[in-house]
Amino acid sequence: MNILYVTNKPIYPIVDGGCFAMDSFLRSLITCSEVKTISLSTYKHPFEKLNYPPQIVQLTDPSGHFIDTKPTVFSFLKSFFKNESYNVSRFYSESFLNLLINEIKTTSFDFVIFESAFLLVYTEKIRAVFKGKVVLRAPNVEYKIWEDYSHFSTSYFKKKLYKYLAKQLKKFEIEYVSKVDVLCVITENDKLHFSENGIKCPISVIPFGIEQKTHKLSSVPKQTLFFLGAYNWKPNYDAALFLVNQVLPELTKIYPDIELHLAGSFMPLEFNSFTSKNIKIHGKVDSSADFMEKHGVLVAPIFSGSGVRIKIIEALSIGVPVVASTIAMQGIPSNSVLLADTKQEFIDQICHLFNHPNSIEQYQKNAMQTIQNEFSFDHISTKLKALLDGI
Repeated sequence: MNILYVTNKPIYPIVDGGCFAMDSFLRSLITCSEVKTISLSTYKHPFEKLNYPPQIVQLTDPSGHFIDTKPTVFSFLKSFFKNESYNVSRFYSESFLNLLINEIKTTSFDFVIFESAFLLVYTEKIRAVFKGKVVLRAPNVEYKIWEDYSHFSTSYFKKKLYKYLAKQLKKFEIEYVSKVDVLCVITENDKLHFSENGIKCPISVIPFGIEQKTHKLSSVPKQTLFFLGAYNWKPNYDAALFLVNQVLPELTKIYPDIELHLAGSFMPLEFNSFTSKNIKIHGKVDSSADFMEKHGVLVAPIFSGSGVRIKIIEALSIGVPVVASTIAMQGIPSNSVLLADTKQEFIDQICHLFNHPNSIEQYQKNAMQTIQNEFSFDHISTKLKALLDGI
């Protein structure tokens, strides 16, 4: 089979969890089909072919097309008066549409797979020239993220703005997801959410795959915590502030020498002011796995968003203990971690790990089983091939 995989940003370099998940999905795709990749290139995420692994370049002939997605008052007002989703309108470009149409006309594709609901804005027009199947791979329920922003925002203006954006995006997302031939989500929660909103097309749960490298760490650094993520995603930004402002001050009363390490891409400059005896700021790290192995317990107080938290899966794959919120654990068996949903629960669970280091071994065993059963490349590739063969 022959597939055109269209992504809303370049897959490489892998700068965040979204790129990590796209890389995993692409590597699973190329085990069972011929794949061509086309990506939007933006001011935040420019396309550069040199960033792509040589094998991926050889197998997928990647290309990128720049569009200007910078938010402006004019573009917002334009979408407002046209009663359109502003989030979606930023991803539409006539030149990109023409590129897709030309690619479809010159190559016989069996499937067009769109990464993210934002790209469904191109669906109706490519249907005129494409007779194959259109698949959406939805890493999140996009409008749900903005609904969560409106609930958690303390600013009246932002709360109203996020609520409006969520309403417009939901209208678009539900309407256009209904037009694809197959919807591919990564958690059962997301499948349920789409089904409850009236989506009638077939919905398949295909998580992402990860290398089976789980091993028991020889030791876990004592009284050391870390958070790792891309801080241009608001739930990660909020999680870091929650740790710094609410959790850590209480923990330092119990463990004066405790250390919290913050790392990841798009690190806000303001975070540098947090640097102290107990807080270490690292910014982007070369190897997330190496960083995780050296910095103790991953704490993930994620309170909004959908989909799977990539860094939690990666932590489990190398035996790192995790304390995480229920939302952060969507799509992941919870017996691999300690759950917490309030400030006090996070403090209690962290203290439990610090005071009972022997308990970590059982969580590591559960993690090994989770990765093998749910997230191995072999498991995901088999599910993906069965899905495409059955369409």
